[in-house]
Amino acid sequence: MIRNLVRLLLLGIIVTACTDASAPTTARAAVEVEASTLDVTLGTTQGTGGVIEWMRVTVPVAIHNTGTAVLHHWSCLVRIETRAGDGWEPVWDPICLLIATPPERILPAETLRFSMEVWAALDGPAGPDWKRDEVEGTYRLIAHLGTPATRGSMLTVESNAFTLAFAE
Repeated sequence: MIRNLVRLLLLGIIVTACTDASAPTTARAAVEVEASTLDVTLGTTQGTGGVIEWMRVTVPVAIHNTGTAVLHHWSCLVRIETRAGDGWEPVWDPICLLIATPPERILPAETLRFSMEVWAALDGPAGPDWKRDEVEGTYRLIAHLGTPATRGSMLTVESNAFTLAFAE
C-alpha cells in the first residue's frame, strides 16, 4: 500500500513537471505590413516657429504571435527603416511620452491588427523628423515586443518590405 502511494505521488510529480505551465515558452512573431504600396500625403502648416512641411501615411500592420509566450506591443516601440546599401537604416521613430499606457496583449496563435498613423516633419520646426531627403522608396517596419519569456529584453521583429508613393 505504501509502495502504491509512493508510485502515485511520483506519478503526480512527473505529470505536474511535464505540464504546459512548466514547459519553456518561446517568443516568436511575424510582422506584416498588409499592403505592398502605401499612399503618402504631403502638406504644410504654419507653426509658431515657422512653416512646417510634413508627410502622413497610414500603415496597416498585423503582428502574428507564432510562439508560445504572450507578447506585449506598445505603439511607441516601432520604427521605420529604409534600404541603405546592403542594409537598412532608421528614418522615423515616434515621439512618445512616458505614460502608464498598458500594452496590447497578443496571445499565442493570435494576430493583432491595427492602422499606424505616421506623421513626420520633412522640413521646419517640428518632429518627429523624417530622416531622409526622399519620401518615395522601399521601407520596412521594426516592432519591439515585450514578453516575460525574453527576461526583460525585447523581441525585435522586421516586417516585409513595402513601398511609399505619393497619392495621386
